[in-house]
Amino acid sequence: MPGGGPTTGAPGGGQPGGPATGGGAGPATAPAGGGGGPTTGGGMPLVEDFGRWVYWWEFNKDRFLRLKQTVQAARDATTASDDFFMGAGQIPVNRTVAPTAAQIHGEVLPALLAVLEESRNREITMACMMAIAKIARDYGKIDAIDTIEPFLQRGDRAVRATAALALGVSEHPDSTFKLIALLNDTPAGRKLVGRESVDDWTRTFAAYGLGVIANGARDVATQRVVFERLRDVLQDVGAPNRNVKVAVIHAMGAIQPDWRTARGELLAEKGLRALSEYYKADHGAGERLMQAHAAQAIAKLLVQRPDVASIDYYKTVFVRELDRSKSRGMHIRRSAVLALGVLGDAVEDNSSKDYAIAEALWYSHKHASDRQEAHLALLAMGQVGGNLNRTRLLSVLRRGSKAMDRPWAALALGLLARETPDDKLVAKKLRESLTATKHPDAIAASAIALGLGRCEEAVLDLRETLAKFRKRDLIAGCVCTSLAMLGDKESIPAIQRILDRSTQRPDLLRRSSVALGLLRDKTATDRLVTLLQDDASYTGIASLSVALSLIGDRTTVEPLVELLDDPERSKFARSMAAAALGGIADQSPMPWSERYTSNVNYLASVSSFVSGGYGVFEIL
Repeated sequence: MPGGGPTTGAPGGGQPGGPATGGGAGPATAPAGGGGGPTTGGGMPLVEDFGRWVYWWEFNKDRFLRLKQTVQAARDATTASDDFFMGAGQIPVNRTVAPTAAQIHGEVLPALLAVLEESRNREITMACMMAIAKIARDYGKIDAIDTIEPFLQRGDRAVRATAALALGVSEHPDSTFKLIALLNDTPAGRKLVGRESVDDWTRTFAAYGLGVIANGARDVATQRVVFERLRDVLQDVGAPNRNVKVAVIHAMGAIQPDWRTARGELLAEKGLRALSEYYKADHGAGERLMQAHAAQAIAKLLVQRPDVASIDYYKTVFVRELDRSKSRGMHIRRSAVLALGVLGDAVEDNSSKDYAIAEALWYSHKHASDRQEAHLALLAMGQVGGNLNRTRLLSVLRRGSKAMDRPWAALALGLLARETPDDKLVAKKLRESLTATKHPDAIAASAIALGLGRCEEAVLDLRETLAKFRKRDLIAGCVCTSLAMLGDKESIPAIQRILDRSTQRPDLLRRSSVALGLLRDKTATDRLVTLLQDDASYTGIASLSVALSLIGDRTTVEPLVELLDDPERSKFARSMAAAALGGIADQSPMPWSERYTSNVNYLASVSSFVSGGYGVFEIL
């Protein structure tokens, strides 16, 4: 794995972790139903080929599915009209299925606090802290500092780090300076952890927590304080730890000052300057993996900026990175490709303003010796859009390698069609790709692409594909997701049957559950709770927890609290119940980690991303 990938041991030096104690960013099991191991934010074991399209999808899917928003907007699945489903970003907010404040204060919070106080189990403690942090942020009546801070002194490093992250997720006003003290390893920070120094793992999670606080801050003063402390660490040449520096970079990109105000614009300019100076500096080959992440942070700061001239400058910077005569290595090149996909405007022909971007990306796809760069270039072409990129992507879909290129081309065309949903030719070619190949990745990617592109005419094809490949986990799961994105309520019975038969197939279990949630099937949560209460497998429990955290409603609170309180149940099952309760209580439309996983260069991996269930992308 590039850049020293995730480890399988627990950061605390104790026993290795399994699936994460929840997860917001990714899926619950390996994309193809593979074995166990480290997971992403929803529990995906990262033990397979990172070059597969499905990894990009799992890290980025939240902003397309907007599952939480859909579930919370549901009025009554038995009476809702078919035209109520209007697609991502267009659903009126109505939290009639969400847990009530009385439930949160009277049932959920007391159970979490009681279990947190008596348990010495790592997974239970971590899950309870994160759940309490979300409740403190959204519902109040609990002091997150008083509850979570003592766990910074636990002997388990994973618990200490999660406590730091939870302080950030709580967005408590006093958390900012405590996290700064931890990040900077000051005397105040050492007092917080009760040690002679703050370990790098806790410093890393403190940085991510600071990014969450700054992202949610309404005042530029808090954002400025966080930025200045993060910048100090970035510029400290004596701070070589990769995890800390990468966390600082991503946290700076998450700040998102308001460009419309003078103070916000000034802060954003300072952020761009600091990140750009670090990105372009010659720190040697050993620093390039870390420098690569600065491209994504820069793109996130720029994406909401009205100043076109500044954006054009950085577009030129990233295009130059793809000049092979000036290459600074694969990590920086991949990040440049991803950044161009975010920043580029549609390219219709050679007279378009961003024609140079289209040419650079196409050249990368055609000539890069690094296949990961070549595939990410296809994806970026789809994000940039325009007729020129459309024509080229269709040619790859038609003639590219079925196993390698076509899945990426299909996904890219889905992203492109999302912006031009009336493109009949793209819809036609994606439907042909769905049915004309036997390669699982190509079929699954075509299914997701049809959902992304809102190609409603493909519903019958997708139903037939689901019936044909119901025993192929990746295909069946992605087809379920696609049918849900298209709002095909007539597929609910078929997806219910898939769910009922997937208790030993965790990946399919999660995807079919999420699909039913998107379709607002009223029976979905009852089915999941019943499965969770049965003797599910280790990975099955994790998948059920992730699904419930995303689609659970007020009816699931009582059985989950009972499971959490039951000392006869396994510690892992109880931790998963706590994680699910935290997800159900969470009022945010997106998982907390989405601000980091969106367009992240996960190929430039550091150990804190994924670490046997204890990495930052593995925490719900």
